[in-house]
Amino acid sequence: MAKLGVVRMRAGRGEEAIALFRRAIEREPKNGEALLYLAGALASGGRPAEALPFFERAIAAGQRSAMALNGLALTRLDLGDRAGAAEAFRESLRLDPEQPDVVRTLAEITRGGATD
Repeated sequence: MAKLGVVRMRAGRGEEAIALFRRAIEREPKNGEALLYLAGALASGGRPAEALPFFERAIAAGQRSAMALNGLALTRLDLGDRAGAAEAFRESLRLDPEQPDVVRTLAEITRGGATD
């Protein structure tokens, strides 16, 4: 179901993909891959408040990767949580230090001292 959702996303059918991801999660609430796909679909669809808990659940379910952490960070940033975004970006850089865009974004949001 999650893979079909990915196909729908790539075809520009985001709402159908979101419905498939939600069904996959209903069947397997700890399916980290489906949680991450749903989070990404919601975030890319301009729904960061809905996406945030799914990023967090995906990471808790074992999807701890630079990609997942960057998605979490960007979603937190969209919601105005600069400190939370910085924390997620730092964790992402611990996993993969070769991310110049993340280094640059982290510097921008932490410039001038403390984050929000």
